[in-house]
Amino acid sequence: MLRQLERIGIAASVICGIHCLLTPILVVAAPSISGHFSQDPMLELFLIGFSILSSMVVLGYDYLRVHHNVQPILIALVAWAMTVGSHQLPITETVHELLAILGGILVAVAFVRNWIIRRNHHSCATHPAS
Repeated sequence: MLRQLERIGIAASVICGIHCLLTPILVVAAPSISGHFSQDPMLELFLIGFSILSSMVVLGYDYLRVHHNVQPILIALVAWAMTVGSHQLPITETVHELLAILGGILVAVAFVRNWIIRRNHHSCATHPAS
């Protein structure tokens, strides 16, 4: 179940990044579509909330029960700060988009880094050094 949540969390982070990348294109290329999809605050709130919640559960569990490496959590904290800051700080639209995109990418990086650490931890535990 936890690994399924991890996969869903990675997918949500990627979707969030894609959403943030496509928003400026949609605004310019298709105003009738972008007004409903890309500027929907509920969609952004859902993507941000789900990304934070799923990453807290997965990264927290793996930190506490598996590898005790804080690096993925630190990466995720920076990502969350960038993403939430991009929506709460009085900044230009360009800076908002940049922070949101980088935040989404960093959440995915945190999940991938966690996966690598977990995989290496399991392989070291399975095959201890002589």
